Amino acid sequence: MQSIRLFGYSFSGFQVFLSLWTLAALLQSYFMDLSGEEAYYVLFARSIDLGYLDHPPMVAFATFLGELVFQNELGARLLFVAMSACSLYLMYELVERKNLKLFVFLSMGLIAVHAGSFLIKTDVPLLFGELLFFYFYKLYLEKPSLKYCVGLAIAIAFMFLSKYHGVLIVLFTLLSNPRLFTQKPFYKVLFLTVLLMLPYAFWQYENDWMSLKFHLSDRSDISFKWSNVLGYLFSQPIVLGPLVSIPMFIAVGKRRGLSLYEKALKYVLIGVLVFFFLQSFRVFIHKHWTSIALVPLFLLSYPYLGEREKLQKTTILLGKITLIALVPVRLYFAFDILPKQFVDSSGPLHHWERWSEQLDSLSSGRPIVFVNSYENASRYQYYAVKKAHTLSTFYFNNTQFDYWDHEENIQGTEVFLINHKRNNPNFSAPFDADNRSQIRYVIVPNYRSYARVDIELSNSSENNTYVFDLGETKMVEATITNKGNYPLIIDGSVDMPVVLSQYFLKGEQQFGSKVVLDSLFLASGDSKKVQLALSAPETPGNYQMRLGISCGWIPATINSSRKKLKVKE
Repeated sequence: MQSIRLFGYSFSGFQVFLSLWTLAALLQSYFMDLSGEEAYYVLFARSIDLGYLDHPPMVAFATFLGELVFQNELGARLLFVAMSACSLYLMYELVERKNLKLFVFLSMGLIAVHAGSFLIKTDVPLLFGELLFFYFYKLYLEKPSLKYCVGLAIAIAFMFLSKYHGVLIVLFTLLSNPRLFTQKPFYKVLFLTVLLMLPYAFWQYENDWMSLKFHLSDRSDISFKWSNVLGYLFSQPIVLGPLVSIPMFIAVGKRRGLSLYEKALKYVLIGVLVFFFLQSFRVFIHKHWTSIALVPLFLLSYPYLGEREKLQKTTILLGKITLIALVPVRLYFAFDILPKQFVDSSGPLHHWERWSEQLDSLSSGRPIVFVNSYENASRYQYYAVKKAHTLSTFYFNNTQFDYWDHEENIQGTEVFLINHKRNNPNFSAPFDADNRSQIRYVIVPNYRSYARVDIELSNSSENNTYVFDLGETKMVEATITNKGNYPLIIDGSVDMPVVLSQYFLKGEQQFGSKVVLDSLFLASGDSKKVQLALSAPETPGNYQMRLGISCGWIPATINSSRKKLKVKE
């Protein structure tokens, strides 16, 4: 593409493309409502910290900085638009600024490039950090000078502070080039990276490594399902393309005689895809988790595609088709242009400010609590500019709400409880909000919940697994700690009894429960050791076990980590 003169200045084709792309992203960011996940990250930014339960702090810092500029959706997304544009710039640099037409339509054929340009996602800084990493790694291999060591360390820390998946990029790069361990400059990179990560590591230490525990053992989707494996396999073409990924993988397969830099790209590409395939046998793989494979796929395939005219033309055509198909989708994300009958009431995209106003009217000023919906609690807080809380129940996951003070401020009050995911006869018939979502609710007098109570069980007997025979009951010591600012009163004799129960789970599916404690008083800040009579489900097999405190019919909170449980015949 030739350079273009405008207002007396000459602009390259790439500068024009990047400017138009960024302008489109800014407009979309301004007109589009925040998703629930985005609103959640905005709450992170408004309660800034060195870390959070489920994510490192980069997403919060970027959102915080953007909101210093504009106090609206555009402000919240501003730094993510900037990082997306910088990522395209780095990609063009890494392909040596060759063949702009191929670059434009290949990148426009990737759904992740579109989504990452206007959404608050942890993947956006992660991919930016990954491109920085490969940019400096390429220079480091040519000349391992101090400035490139510093650049590598900053890129690695940036990835680690964006999303934990950054570890895979570094790991597979090291596996591709073991000689790095014998080179002195490598240890400069290691030292500087450790130095940059110390504040975050100290935060994790002070918070009992809660992020590691959450991701390794406490997620609700940790269980084997063939649907997880098949879902992973069939979703990857969408994540990695969809259409342009076909010639990209063909190109990667044809590449021979790779340099050390290109070898690292190939190791990361294959390593990431294989790693998450294996993980799909134990946990649900969210589609965007493999987004880090896009960078090596793009960079490895690009030279081959640029040298093969027929394959290049096919790639450009597929990119054009994808771009044309995505334009109306992006327009709908920003503007409510579809007829009502075509919109699923479970996931509307628009008019969340009106929804929050209707919730205010229905709740009549009562505190609002959402059952297992940090997304809607976050949306309500953003658009209503009022506090809300999420009740995380025993079959689901903890969220950052469980570590803020929301729960403590509503104890003993009359609350407006909203059910989101599971049918429950205690809730009202659905109320149809103006944004096409449905609201099921109930008013709860004297609301009580106990998410700030921690229960630690003594060590299991066999490979971190509690093993039971059919019908067996075991006495197990537990330490109960009340971290809330109000007393824990377990009393199973009142109208809304508070009891501690043992729950048997496989993922979010429940296989029974048993009350194990119905009487206890524990003042704020106190701990107590108790003996609990734990049992097992009536059917042999492998389960997960969790302890939770419930108040009446309201589902129990999460009060222990998930423990492996095996029932023998």
